Formats: sequence, structure tokens, C-alpha cells
Amino acid sequence: MSGDFLPPHLFVQLELPLAQRWNPRYLAYCADHRSAPADMLQADRHRYPGGSMCGFIIWVTGKWSEFRKLPGNGMMGAKSPLFDAWLTDQVEVFKSDD
Repeated sequence: MSGDFLPPHLFVQLELPLAQRWNPRYLAYCADHRSAPADMLQADRHRYPGGSMCGFIIWVTGKWSEFRKLPGNGMMGAKSPLFDAWLTDQVEVFKSDD
């Protein structure tokens, strides 16, 4: 497969607004670091050569750990909308603490 091949499903994604192109959890990671997604990705490529998503993975794993320590959340699965809502609230709280 050629390096310049773009799968058809990505053509659709390129036409979507920014909020629909990035994973919402990645957007929360970027917001928590006060960085635009493309800038965060570039910074993490520099910080973690060969593993540009390491920063995000470490961050989101830590957030899952925090979330699961809350009462009633110990057995939540990775697709939990409750986690996503909690994560959004955490980032909003962080942004308002300036």
C-alpha cells in the first residue's frame, strides 16, 4: 500500500468540524494541557519519540484510576459514558481554577 493512500472513511472525517475529528478524550487531554490538538500531538511526538500517544495514554489511564476510586465506579468499562461526563467536568473545573 502506498504511503500517500488515504482510506475513504478518512475523506469523510476531513470534512467534519474539528470537534468531530478528534477523540473526545484526546480533546480533554489537550484542554487539560492548554494546547490545541495538533500542537499537543507535535509536542508529544518530541517528548515521546516513537510513541506519540504515550502522553495521552498515561494521562487517560491516570484519569481512569481517579474515576474508579469514586464510589460506584469501580467496575465501569472503557466505553462508559459516565467516565466521559466525569472527565469533561474535571477539565472544566481545571479550566475555571485559573
